[in-house]
Amino acid sequence: MALQRTTFQSTRSIAGVALAGIGMFILYLHLTAGVTRLSQMLGEGGSKALALLLSVIPSLSQVLQAYAADHHRFAQLMLVSCWPLLLVVVGTALARDTFTDNGPCTSSQK
Repeated sequence: MALQRTTFQSTRSIAGVALAGIGMFILYLHLTAGVTRLSQMLGEGGSKALALLLSVIPSLSQVLQAYAADHHRFAQLMLVSCWPLLLVVVGTALARDTFTDNGPCTSSQK
């Protein structure tokens, strides 16, 4: 019985670490792509940066209006756009027991 529990915990921990790793990798790719685009815009001159700022303000306004009008639709939109972060959260929850488990060198055994 203890062997089954240990095997289940190991499988759960491996799956958690895999999900968290994939999610962090995808977030890293999205972040580097965004930073690259932003640095290209800022490198080309101040007019591009101003155009970016002017295009972000109406988009932000639309997001806030969508939130005020329909909370359920807004939650769906956020879930679709933040799914790599969801992978990291679920993977961390699955692997949580691995990192909080008391190993052989705990202070109470000394």
